[in-house]
Amino acid sequence: MREGVFPPEGVFALDYESSVSEAVRGILSEMQFIHYPLKEDLVNLSALARFLKPAVEKKLGETVSLDAIAIALKKAAGELKYSPPQAFEIVKNAKLTLRTGLSVLHFERSEESARKILDFQQRIDWAAGEKMYVLQRSEEMTVVVLSKYAVELAGLVGRNALLARKDNLALLTVSYPSAGLDVFGILEFLARQFTECGVSVIEVFSSFTKISFLFDEEKASLIYEKMSDAVESSEKLSLLASKKR
Repeated sequence: MREGVFPPEGVFALDYESSVSEAVRGILSEMQFIHYPLKEDLVNLSALARFLKPAVEKKLGETVSLDAIAIALKKAAGELKYSPPQAFEIVKNAKLTLRTGLSVLHFERSEESARKILDFQQRIDWAAGEKMYVLQRSEEMTVVVLSKYAVELAGLVGRNALLARKDNLALLTVSYPSAGLDVFGILEFLARQFTECGVSVIEVFSSFTKISFLFDEEKASLIYEKMSDAVESSEKLSLLASKKR
């Protein structure tokens, strides 16, 4: 089939369009980040069709016209159920806290290593702003701590129990209203800020109203500025969404 040429009218044409639509829906299901702008008509369909064309053709095993993909995208946009304005409502009220000079240590978990780590935690001066975060699984323990404690902690628990250690890290904590616990899309929105900056998240963990991202300290300023912009833009998007309702 030649580029830009639709198949003949009739049953085959309907099957062709159905196959293209199904392929496009399948690809879009793996691209949650595009759902909101697509649903709100903020995306150039022709440009998106060109971007998706190789994936659609690979899925169908044949050449597909850009027009067919664009039509499938337009149809899919009307079917999307994505409703992120709630996420914007939460993120617009978020507060950011950035800490640097941190290390992460991964240990094999045993009763002895767990006891030593928890005993060591008692030394942390929380009132003075020091922090130590402990994450546990049945076979592993991860500790995020001020770098000045990293060597001592590794020696105390035992080098044989130490799986890996990484220094010169930063921790960005996002505090948000507790209503965010029942709103989907928040984690995806926040994590996407790192993806768009090309920054790897080394650890991510959360509590009742806070979620923290651990990453390379060299990228601290970049990420803080990016996340601040995301919070600010969420307020604008929330206002825009409320006007459309």
